[in-house]
Amino acid sequence: MMINTLYYYVAVLSLSLTSVRSDSVRYYYDYECNEPLLETAKLTATSSLRERGPENAQLYGLNAWTASENDFDQQLIIDLGSVKNVTRVATQGRAHSQEFVQEYHISYGSNGLDYARYKAAGGEVKHLTVKLGKRVELRAIATRGRFATSEFVSEYMLLYSDNGESWRVVSDSDGYEKMFGGNHDGNTIVKNEFEVPIIAQYIRINPMRWRDKISMRVELYGCDYVADTLYFNGSSLVKVDLLRDPVSASRETVRFRFKTSVASGALLYSRGTQGDYLALQLRDNRLVLNIDLGSGLLTSLSVGSLLDDNIWHDVVISRNRRDIIFSVDRVVVQGRIRGEFSRLNLNRAFYIGGVPNFQDGLVVNQNFTGCVENMYLNSTNIIYELKQGYETGEPFKYQKVNTLYSCPEPPLVPVTFLKAGSYAKLRGYSGGNTLNVSLEFRTYELHGLLIYHKFKSDGYVKVFLEEGLVKVELFTEGSPKVKLDNYAEVFNDGRWHSLMLTMAPDTLILSLNYRPVKTTKKLKFFTGSSYYIAGGKSGVRGFVGCMRRIALDGNYRLPTDWKPEEYCCPNEVVFDACHMIDRCNPNPCEHGGTCTQTADEFTCDCTDTGYAGAVCHSSTHPLSCQAYSNAAGLTRSADIKVDVDGSGPLPAFPVTCHAYSDGRIVTAVSHAVASSSIVDGYQEPGSFKQDIEYDASRAQLEALLNRSHTCSQRLDYMCRHSRLLNSPSKFSTIVGAAVTRDWLVSQTVGSSFKIQQVVQLRCGISWGYRLKNCIDKYIVIQYLISIN
Repeated sequence: MMINTLYYYVAVLSLSLTSVRSDSVRYYYDYECNEPLLETAKLTATSSLRERGPENAQLYGLNAWTASENDFDQQLIIDLGSVKNVTRVATQGRAHSQEFVQEYHISYGSNGLDYARYKAAGGEVKHLTVKLGKRVELRAIATRGRFATSEFVSEYMLLYSDNGESWRVVSDSDGYEKMFGGNHDGNTIVKNEFEVPIIAQYIRINPMRWRDKISMRVELYGCDYVADTLYFNGSSLVKVDLLRDPVSASRETVRFRFKTSVASGALLYSRGTQGDYLALQLRDNRLVLNIDLGSGLLTSLSVGSLLDDNIWHDVVISRNRRDIIFSVDRVVVQGRIRGEFSRLNLNRAFYIGGVPNFQDGLVVNQNFTGCVENMYLNSTNIIYELKQGYETGEPFKYQKVNTLYSCPEPPLVPVTFLKAGSYAKLRGYSGGNTLNVSLEFRTYELHGLLIYHKFKSDGYVKVFLEEGLVKVELFTEGSPKVKLDNYAEVFNDGRWHSLMLTMAPDTLILSLNYRPVKTTKKLKFFTGSSYYIAGGKSGVRGFVGCMRRIALDGNYRLPTDWKPEEYCCPNEVVFDACHMIDRCNPNPCEHGGTCTQTADEFTCDCTDTGYAGAVCHSSTHPLSCQAYSNAAGLTRSADIKVDVDGSGPLPAFPVTCHAYSDGRIVTAVSHAVASSSIVDGYQEPGSFKQDIEYDASRAQLEALLNRSHTCSQRLDYMCRHSRLLNSPSKFSTIVGAAVTRDWLVSQTVGSSFKIQQVVQLRCGISWGYRLKNCIDKYIVIQYLISIN
C-alpha cells in the first residue's frame, strides 16, 4: 500500500521592515575656533563595503564608513578644501541597530503552491517559508527582531598634509607616533583635542585597533586659517627695533611655522646690553636654541630632525623664569637655563630670518632660506604688524630687507625611492667622449647604487655606497677594473649630500659636497644612451632614500616630468616629497646608547654603557654587593660597579664589597681625597673646610642608603696632644685613631638618609676650648662610607 506524506508550509510575509537606530544629536561649539569642518569636506577611503562608503562617515549619521578589509592599511582621507586650523577630532563607531518586522501576513497550505501563486501575484514581498513536516495545529506565533553587534575603532593614528602627497604623522611629546584613543562602543562620542592645532588641508585617519570591523563616524573641529607669510632668500632679514620698546620679562612665548629646503640658517636673534641673547637657528636640519639671561653661561637645546624637507613645521618656545620648553611638531624638550638670573632683557634689535653680521650665540654663518608664517612674540603677530606699518606708510620700528609676502615653491622636486628595487632609467647623450652626472641624495642605508652608466664601447662606470662610503667602480676597454675610494667619511647620515661625476679622456673627477677629487689615468670611452639612477641593475643593491637635482650632461628635468617607462615602480617611487623617517630622533636607546638606523629599523650600540638589550635597558651590573655575592660567591673583597636602581636613570658607580665571617656583606664607597690631608695653620674655629666628593652622586648615594640596613662613616685622625672630638679632658697622643661620626650621614625619617657634603674640622682652638700641647698643630683626616 502506498503511503502519501503531506507536508504543510507556513509563509510569513513581511509587509513592512523598519530599522531603528540611535537618535541624531545636534552638535555645538563653545569657542571661536571650534566649528565643524566636514560639512563641505570631501571624504575618500582605501576600501569600503557596499552602502558603507566614506560619505557615510558623518558624526551622528545613521550609517558609517566600514572598510572592506580589516588590516592596518585602511585609511579614511579627508580633504577640507583649503588649509584649516584643526583643533580637535570626534569619533563614533557604527551605531547599535535594531531590525524587526512590524506587520506580517500568514498563508498556509499542504504543498506550498498557494504561497507560490500569492507571491507571483503580489510581486516584491519579503517572505519566510517554514516546513513543519506534518500536520499540526497552530495556536500562536512568536517573533523577535535582530540586534546588530557594535563595530568601532578603539585606537587610530592621524596624519596631515598640505598637498595630499607629503604626509606627517601627529606625534606625542616624546616624538613617537601618537595613538589616539577611540571608541568602546558604537554610539558614544569620543573627542580628542590637540594641544597644538593641526594646520593642514588633508587629514588621514589610520585605524590601528578595532572591534569586529573597521567602522567610523568622524567630525573635525576648527576654523579657517589666516596666514601672514614672509619669504627669505638667504640674504633677507626683518629688523624689529627694541630701543623704544625693549623686552624685559621673566616670561615670554614665541611661536611660528616655517618650511625650507636648506639645512642651515639663522631664524631668530636678539640681544641686550647686559649680555642677554636669544638665538634660534637651523643647523644640519635640526633646530638649535641658544639662550643666555646675562650670566655669561650658555644654555643650548636642540629638537627636530630632517626639517629641511620643504614641509611646514610648528615651533613653540615658552619660558617661565629659568624653565624653558622648546617644541617642534609637538615634540617637546624641556630645560633649565643656567645662571642666577631669571629675566630676559633685550633692548637692541630683534632679527627674523637672518642677521647683518655674526653674533654671540650663533653657530651658523648663513641666513635662513625659506618661509616663515604667523610669527608671534607673546600675543603680537610680528608679520601682521610689519604689513600694517608698511601699508600705512608708517613702519615705525619695523624694517624688512629682500623679503616677500608670499611663499613661492622652490624649484626643487625631490623623489623618494622607497624600495631597493625602485629606480629611474633616464636618457642621455649617446656617443660622446665626455660625461657629467650630478645629483643630491640623502639616506640612512649603508649600501646602495647611486649611478650606473654602460658605455657604448665596452665598459661601465658605477657610483655606489658601500658601508656608508661613496665609491666609484670603473671599467673601460683595454683597462682592468678599478675601484676608487677617495673619501674617508660616511654619507649615510640622513643629510643632503651633493654628488657630481665628470669624465673626459684620461680624466675622472668625483665631487662630494663640492670637494672634488681628480683621478688621472688612461681612459677612453664613448657614452651610452641610458643612465640608471638608484638601481635597476641585477646583483647590485638599490638605493633607498631621497634624491633631487638630478642632471644628466647639463640637462635637468623635474622628476614629476618623468614618463612612466622611465622609472620603476609606481608604488615604490614618490614624487615631490622626501619620505624618510628619522628613527633615532628622539634616541630610542637608553642610558647613552648609540643609535644607528636604516630605512626599516634602528639598532642600539650599548658598548661601554653598562647596559644590554635591544635598547640598552638591562643593566649588566649587580644591584648591590649582596646580589653580587649571591651570584658570584664573594669570600673576601672585590672592587665592582653596582647599579642601585637597575634599569633606572642612575648609572652604575664603583664600590668595594667586603665579606665577613659572620655573613655580613658591607659596601664601601670611596671618595676623591683618598690620600691624607694635612691641616696646619688653621687657628680660628671653622677656618678649615674639606669637600668630600665620593665616587657616587648624591642621588646614587641616597638610593644606596635607602637599600641598606645600617650605615656608618669612618673618620681617621692622626694627631698629637689634641683634644679628640672636642672632649675637654680627653687628649689623644695616638696616631691613627679611628672614630665613627654620624654627622655626615644622618638618618631622618624611615629609611631615608640626609647627606652632608661639607665637613668642618678645627685644630688649635676647637669649640671654644684651647688645645694644650698641640705640638704639630695638624690633623690628618680620611673618610669612608661603609654600608651593610
